[in-house]
Amino acid sequence: MMRIKMLSASAGANVSRRKGEIYDVEDAKAKRMIDAGVAEEAPAQKRETADFKPAELRHLGGGWYEVNGQKVQGKEQAEQLLKEGG
Repeated sequence: MMRIKMLSASAGANVSRRKGEIYDVEDAKAKRMIDAGVAEEAPAQKRETADFKPAELRHLGGGWYEVNGQKVQGKEQAEQLLKEGG
């Protein structure tokens, strides 16, 4: 699969592509579209690394909260645990 950015709108029987949008297309079809001048190769999609995960506070209901997977009762206790790093 190749990522392409459309330079002009294109429509077919089962698909339509808008100008400026990025699509994943089979290599052979992408090369034909690039050669025809209706698309250009798009840069690879950036992926975020999972090295850093920010602390997370989630309200579960009934006064219960989850801080990084740990359940605690009371908003003050949850916020304190969040400050301490969970």
